Amino acid sequence: MDADNAATVRELATLKGAIAPEVGLVAGSRVALGARVDAVAGRKLAGSVFKLALRAMGLDLLADTQCGFKLYRADVAEQVASLAREDGYAFDLEHLLIVRATGLRTEEVGIAWTHQEGGQVNPVLDGLKMLRRAAAIRARRNEIARAAKALPATLPVESEPPLVVTLPGAAAVPQRV
Repeated sequence: MDADNAATVRELATLKGAIAPEVGLVAGSRVALGARVDAVAGRKLAGSVFKLALRAMGLDLLADTQCGFKLYRADVAEQVASLAREDGYAFDLEHLLIVRATGLRTEEVGIAWTHQEGGQVNPVLDGLKMLRRAAAIRARRNEIARAAKALPATLPVESEPPLVVTLPGAAAVPQRV
């Protein structure tokens, strides 16, 4: 369920396994323990450069922020949607900042990811766009934190909460699962 279908819906069970009371979002990862990745060298290099740039901007929120497969608690997804402005490839960064500001944790789990020829992502052109958007998100970081803190309290839940997943090809709109 990555933008170019490099990660499929079969990984949903992997993400669901990481849901816990204090977790608001579970992120699929190409670098976390258990990840099974088939990627081309250019894509790996572009990802490494982007990761270094995020670190320099203070936005290294996860080991792999750009793997598009995210699973949210439904209550958290509603809060994220109420504050989020990004709808391109950098939406992940904004969502991660919002979830962090609610006080809930984000878990990162390894998933299967296979490079797709003819995919939608151009590592150079889209990478530059993502860097511009990352800089804009960084500039709004304090605004995002203030707005998230003004939301109703999002508390850990003991029972299995309703969940939603992002569908990157559909403007990153969370969908119930």
